[in-house]
Amino acid sequence: MELKEILTQLLGAEHEANRVIEEAKNEASAILQSVRDEFAREREDRMRAAHEQAKATVETARNAGEAEASQTLVMGEVERKRMNARFNEKIHLVVEGLVNEIALDYSRKGEI
Repeated sequence: MELKEILTQLLGAEHEANRVIEEAKNEASAILQSVRDEFAREREDRMRAAHEQAKATVETARNAGEAEASQTLVMGEVERKRMNARFNEKIHLVVEGLVNEIALDYSRKGEI
């Protein structure tokens, strides 16, 4: 083999090696980009799921709050009616007691 043939083969091998290295770099770059894209999609999916879960939690809390407020309103109305009924039941006794007390005070003073 002549020196020229050896140099030609070495140059060919160098070009082939450079081509293989460039292909490997391109493939590695594509794989890296693919992994980054997949990671970004997974992150977006997790964020979307967390957002939906938070939204559901807020909705549940709002519904529970509304139900509690409604129950409190109903219980307050029931208590108000109960107190009003008791007042109406007892008011004549209170008025009668006050009238008797005032009458007793006046009778003690000799004004009646």
